[in-house]
Parts: sequence; C-alpha cells; structure tokens
Amino acid sequence: MASASRHYREADRRVYEHLQKVGFQGPHQELLEARLMLYSRPVLTGWLITGEIYNRVKDIGRPVSKDTTIIQRLQEASEARDDLVQDTLIAALSLFREQLAEDKWDAELGSLTTYFLGAVVRSFPNVYRGWARRQTAEDRVEPMGVTPEELSPAEAADTEDHVSTSVEARETAEHFFKMLKSPDREVAQMVYDGTPINEIAAQFRVTPDAIRRRLRRMKETASLAGLT
Repeated sequence: MASASRHYREADRRVYEHLQKVGFQGPHQELLEARLMLYSRPVLTGWLITGEIYNRVKDIGRPVSKDTTIIQRLQEASEARDDLVQDTLIAALSLFREQLAEDKWDAELGSLTTYFLGAVVRSFPNVYRGWARRQTAEDRVEPMGVTPEELSPAEAADTEDHVSTSVEARETAEHFFKMLKSPDREVAQMVYDGTPINEIAAQFRVTPDAIRRRLRRMKETASLAGLT
C-alpha cells in the first residue's frame, strides 16, 4: 500500500512539474481539474449524508453550526445537496488553482487528489454558511408561493441582464466586483464582459442553471449594497 501511495505521488509530481512549466493552464490542467471534480463530488456528497464533513471542518478549526433542519434537508433532498456540493467544488477549484500557482503543494504530504480534498474542506465553511442563509430565506418565501426555481426563462434572462446592467458604470462595476469572492467575482466579470451563460457554465464545468442561480444571488448582493 505504501509503495502504491509513493507511486501515485511520484506520478502527480511529474504532472505538477509539467503544469508548472505551462503556467497551470491548458488542456492538461483542465484534464486534472475535471478528474479531481469527478472524484470529489461523490466523496463530498457522502460526507454530507453521513455528517463527516462537520468533523472535517472542526478538525481544521473552522466548525459550522449543525442546524438539525439543515442537516436533515441535506440528507433527504438531493437537489439541495447537489447545489451545496457544486458551490463548494467551484470554490475549492478556485482555491486549488491559487495554491498551485503559489507552489504550496508538497508531494511528500499527499497526492494532488488529497490536496484538492483539503481545498474542499477549507472552502466548505464559507460556502455552507451562505447556502444555509439562502435556505432559510427561501423557507420564508415559499409559503407565499414564489421560489427561485419557479422563475420563468424570461425572468431568469432578465436577472442575468440585471447583473450586468446594474453595475454599468465602470467605477461601480469595479466596486461591486471587489465585494465578491471567487468564483462569484469571475462569474460577474464574465457576465459584465458579455460572455454567454453557456460559455461561463462550460468554463466552470457546471450547468447553465447553476450559473443563473449564482447570478440571482449576486443580484441580491448588489441590491443590498445599493447598486441596483
């Protein structure tokens, strides 16, 4: 087992050295990220169902509150769980890229897969708190008969347009972008620059609907900041 582990780390070291030479971009970087996302999705899903993720974040000194209602929803509602998993993986991917660029990975401490899972755990607390707040807000809205999922395609398109036009002036746009964290900042910038939703979704390896949900959340942020 130890020999196999060393073999994997050595293979990852060679991959890392190649990616370092090309600036951590290009088809090999995309292939690595796709592999890591594919591997990590069922792992994080399992951790959410069993509750193991709460132990993991506690171990790194970043515990989150364990609301029984939220935990039950994550265990029972696959759509809600998938949203949280997707948002966490996107945030982890951004963190992972930053850490690779800063040469923080050490093959002696584990494989690239293990390192990415570490980024997943480190990203989870902030993503989870924002997700939990949105779940609470949606619980208040649903009895009134309106949910984000019930938006018509026309309303969804209007939301996308609103994000780009609400920060129309360059000064205002730059201020808005500074308020956001990755990957929201990158998504907002791409929308502002006119990148189609489908292209943004392809770059982040998510569905267009996932990007639209993220844009709706950014619209709320812009509104609270008085930018709309």
